[in-house]
Amino acid sequence: MPPPATAPDEASASRSLVMGVVTDAEGVPFPGVDVTLRDQGDLLFFSGLGDLASDEMPSVDDGSFDRETRTVATDAKGVFSFENSRTDMGGTLDFGGDVLLAGARSAAVDEGVAWQVLRLPRFPRQDALWTIEVVDGEGDPIVVESADLELVALAPEARAARAPWPGERVVTLGSVVQRGLARGTWRMSVTPERALTTSVEWTVTAEDSVGTSTIEVDATEGAYATDSGPTLDADGLAWVDPASGLLDWLPENRVSVGEEALNRHFAQTLAFGPGEVRSAQLTLRLRAMLMNSSNDGLYLEHRGDKAFAWSARIGDLVGPSWKQGAATTLRLDLSRLPRKGEAPFDLRPYLEDGTLDVVIQDDTTIDDLSIRVLR
Repeated sequence: MPPPATAPDEASASRSLVMGVVTDAEGVPFPGVDVTLRDQGDLLFFSGLGDLASDEMPSVDDGSFDRETRTVATDAKGVFSFENSRTDMGGTLDFGGDVLLAGARSAAVDEGVAWQVLRLPRFPRQDALWTIEVVDGEGDPIVVESADLELVALAPEARAARAPWPGERVVTLGSVVQRGLARGTWRMSVTPERALTTSVEWTVTAEDSVGTSTIEVDATEGAYATDSGPTLDADGLAWVDPASGLLDWLPENRVSVGEEALNRHFAQTLAFGPGEVRSAQLTLRLRAMLMNSSNDGLYLEHRGDKAFAWSARIGDLVGPSWKQGAATTLRLDLSRLPRKGEAPFDLRPYLEDGTLDVVIQDDTTIDDLSIRVLR
């Protein structure tokens, strides 16, 4: 077992620099853990959106302030350090959010020490085993390109559980085997070859639970898939097709992928090449920044001025759980987009030019987006 973490010599540690070590419950250094320093320093910027009022795009004309946040990962010895920081400016250290299923733990910056020790809790045994069989309509196994695991709800008694390690998942022909699951409900999203991503859920009731699920997919013979993600423009923002007309009225102070800011718009044109589309799926990883994030809008395919081919409130798509602090992965079948009181909307004819405009307004952070197109 590695030795417990120890502080550096006083001569090499600055009392003004925010630094320290993350350890496990036994005091052993824990490498690769994200530590975020927040609420330290001056206010960075003020963002005002101006007047974008319309029936389609709710008015947002107030502003917001954001404080600086910085994140570093602990090194091989569990050590973290924030350059140009000062312990006498206070602030908060959030740590372990990428390891702990119940979310990051927090500790105040301690001005009285040169070396802060942040300790993770003791992790329980997690031996649950989940096997997902992936087959076509004939029951034959399908090649799996990728599989993504998401926690839906953690059991109250498993609050100190850790996230599964990367090595606890094995993807083979026609199956996904996942170990290391804590008690709670999990969702596995499987992307097979020649098919759209499909999800399945399983609830782990005990550490030694064993579960089996089957996913049957419509794998079209001869079809091929194109996956496209975000691209950046010359200013480092998500690229927007100038021909779409979006840039004529979009606020200049747009947010980037992963950026946390209030009352700001996100806009991106996803490009995947022209041609007839058999099926298509848009995937969005979202986080709600405020209580009123439920009325934020999602708009697809700009049609001129402030008109879009389809739009909806994110709260209507996600449900009542969409409130401050919530996070979700939203997958939309673009051939069957929901519309209140109307038949589903088929966006595929609009995709034949090879692009899709995506706009999100205005207190929702978008951590990632992609489109999967089958032809």
